[in-house]
Parts: sequence; C-alpha cells; structure tokens
Amino acid sequence: MNYLDFGIQQAKGLGETFKDIRIDLIYCSDLKRAVDTVKITFEKKYPTLVDKKLRELDYGDFHGNLSEIMGHMEKARIKEAFPNGESYQQAMVRVGDFCKELKEKYRDKTVLVVGHSATQFGLDTLIRDKTIEECLCVPFK
Repeated sequence: MNYLDFGIQQAKGLGETFKDIRIDLIYCSDLKRAVDTVKITFEKKYPTLVDKKLRELDYGDFHGNLSEIMGHMEKARIKEAFPNGESYQQAMVRVGDFCKELKEKYRDKTVLVVGHSATQFGLDTLIRDKTIEECLCVPFK
C-alpha cells in the first residue's frame, strides 16, 4: 500500500471516531490534504468552512525538507521566522486569531477543527496553557 492509499484508508476510518459526537460545523485548513481528509472522512455530512489561519507553519525556504532536518531547527524558530516563512510565535498568533473569531461566531456550536501541527500547537498553547517549547517536545499525532 502506498502513502496516499494509506492516508485515504486512515481518513475513512477517522469518521468512526466521530460517529457518536454531535458536530454542527467543521472548520478546516485550506491546504489540499486537510480539505481532502475532511471530504473523505465526513462525505459532506456537515457544513465545512475553510480558513487559511489553520494552515501548517510556513517553513518558507525550508518547505519540503525532511522532518529529521526540520526537527533540529524548530526551537531556534520559535521567535525567529524561517527565511521567507514564519516563526512558531507568528503561527500561534494566527491560530489565536482564528479561535477568537470562532468564539464570536459560533459560541453555542460544536465545531470540529481540522488543521496541522501548527494548528494543534496553537490550540494547545491557548486551551491547555502549554508553551511552544512543550508542544515541540511531544510527537505530533
């Protein structure tokens, strides 16, 4: 099974995880892999909105490098942006702006948020009161 087929299989199985959870709306990163995952997982079952504030960290000139290479650079890029990209702090502000808007628009709704590691880190720093350093020490799930 190739990487793409494996991802599709995972997305189909993910729907089972949410079958007994009330969802009013899905917010999703506008990046193709996130949008495709939502389409495969939920098959248009819920209204879905895309938002670029849920994108992965912009690695700039380092986009596409292996995670083994990037992992050694993460802590140095908490405050300092990747060349032609953004820093983790900037990404956390972006996700924070999304959360503020979400609270204002959908206070009484159950919203599923689909994003990337930067999205998760942003939510963890806001909701779980973790630091960016703590987020970088835990493998992304």
